Formats: sequence, structure tokens, C-alpha cells
Amino acid sequence: IGYEPLSFKAIVPLEPELILPDYGSIRINVERKKVGDREVEEVLDRYRSDSAPWVPVERSVKFGDLVTLDVEGRVELKTILKQERIDYIPSMENQSPLPGFSVQLEGLERGITKTFSVKVPDEYTDETIKGKDCHFTVTVNEIKEKLLPILDDEFAKGIGEGFETLDDLRADILDRLNKNMDLQTQEEFNEQALQEVVDKSVVVVPDLIIKREVDNMVDDQQRALKSRNIELDSYLNHLGKSENELREEMRPAARERVVRNLVLKNLSKEFNIEISDSEVESQIKDMFAGANKRSIRRVLKSDEVKKSVSISILNRKAMENLVNLIKSNKSGKSKSKIASKTNVLKK
Repeated sequence: IGYEPLSFKAIVPLEPELILPDYGSIRINVERKKVGDREVEEVLDRYRSDSAPWVPVERSVKFGDLVTLDVEGRVELKTILKQERIDYIPSMENQSPLPGFSVQLEGLERGITKTFSVKVPDEYTDETIKGKDCHFTVTVNEIKEKLLPILDDEFAKGIGEGFETLDDLRADILDRLNKNMDLQTQEEFNEQALQEVVDKSVVVVPDLIIKREVDNMVDDQQRALKSRNIELDSYLNHLGKSENELREEMRPAARERVVRNLVLKNLSKEFNIEISDSEVESQIKDMFAGANKRSIRRVLKSDEVKKSVSISILNRKAMENLVNLIKSNKSGKSKSKIASKTNVLKK
């Protein structure tokens, strides 16, 4: 019996290398879009449309109507669509069942039958009909339009949020639009700030780490598809791609994700950010608010969940510090170039 010593061979990825830029040189300028009467009126128009009933009309079809149709579509001898009394709203944006179908309905009268042809797009998934003409026969059974309510104090009261006058409703809409715009502007500033740091960082990412991130992205894609009862193979067949082609397309996004996470990780170190166990537990409880106590206790014991939440909190605080620093650059209040030119992650 031989007693040769066991040997193992493992491939271990090298640590990525990163040098963060000089934050003092970064300037971000995001212009806040103005919110005014036009935006308020657009919201009011949506409120009116959402609450308006459909009523029959004796006129020809217009875009935005609710039209009841009998429709049959044929490509050569193949029937691809045959339905009776279906509801359809024609518009320039509505590309169903084929681009150009909606336009053919405009001007039709109730009881009128029309035949017309539209081309099946070349990128259509059915190889047997793409690029060919589809011949439709359509009969209009009924035409309805929305009866929009009058915009007055009674309309404002009907919204159901305690408004007594139309002016009260307008003021509330304007306030919410401004808050949303403030949030949108801040999110845009944050994104530009992080992207600027990412773009100016010196990064070396081993290929194996990118490959692992691609694996994660493929897994995410599979889970998303499975939630819609779609298999990855079927999805790829629909796209006309192989899994290797999909993975190759994902590589740039995978590398970007790796670099962004690496930058945030190092920013949290640069800013000496620390978080407590109580912060993590509080965040988890907020995330699972409404769940029963037993479920929350189980989640609180999960090291994987704790790690994920910890990273999320660190990233958020790193971004807050970065944004405050860049804003101080703009105002001329920054006294320190915090970035380290020797922050290279090597084991």
C-alpha cells in the first residue's frame, strides 16, 4: 500500500488593485429642473382621466377612444389573430397587435368593416411570418370616449384626501412635485459623483472576479425569468443568442459593478466609517416591518442578511460623505484632499 501525500490545486483570484482619485479636483454641477403650472396641470389631467367614465359616442374613431372590435389577421393562408368584441385603445404609441394597426382605425364609423394590410416587422420572432404583409379585417362595434369631470372645487373634494378647494389641491400637487424634483436632483448628483470617482480611479480587476460577477448576473437573470415561468434556454432562443454570447455581453456591466462596489468599499475605509450591530438590526427590522416576530428573529440570525445589510449601510454612508465633500469643493470650503494616492489593495 502506497502512502503518497495528498496534494490539492486551487485557483484563487488575486485581489483587485485600486487607487482612488483626488476628491478635491472633482466638481459636479446638476441643474435642478423647474416645476411650475404646466407640470401641475399635467397631474390634474391624469387625475381627471383616471376618474372619468367611458361613454358611448356617435362619431368616427379618434385616438384615445375605447373601441370594441371584431378583428381577424392573416399572413398568406395562416390566421394569426381572430377575436370578437375586443376592447382596444388606438394611439400612436400602441404598437399592438402590429405597428401601424392603430392608424388604420382612425376615422372609422360604428358598424363599418375595413380591410387593410400592415407589414410584420423584420425582427418579429415568428420566422414564418416576419417581413410579410398581414391582412386585417376589422369591424367597429362600439366607440366610447372618456367623459372628463369639470375641474372645480367639487372635483378637488372628490379626490378624497381632505382638499376643500381646487387651489388646495394645486398647492399640494406643486409641493409634492417639488419634493420629488429635489429627490431626483439629489439622486442624479449622487450618481454623477460616484461615476466621477469610478472613472478617475486606477483599477486592475482580475478576470476571474469579473467572471464570478457575470455568474451572479446570470443567476439574477434566471431568477427573474423563473418568476415569470420562463426558462433561460427559452429566453435565449427567443433572442437568438447562446449563453456564452449573453455572458460576453454582460462582461462590461459586470466589471462596472465590481469597480463601483470596490470604490464604495474603499471610500468607507477612507472616511473611517463604522457601523454598530444595533444599526444593522434596526435596518433589518425596518426592511421586514409587517412580518411576524418569529420571521424577524430568524432573519436577524442570518449572517448572510446581516452582511448584506452592513454593506448597504456602509455604502450609503460612504456616498453621504463623498457627496458632502464634493459639495464643499464647489463652495470652496474643502480644506483637505482626503483621497489616498497609495491606497492599493494588495495582500
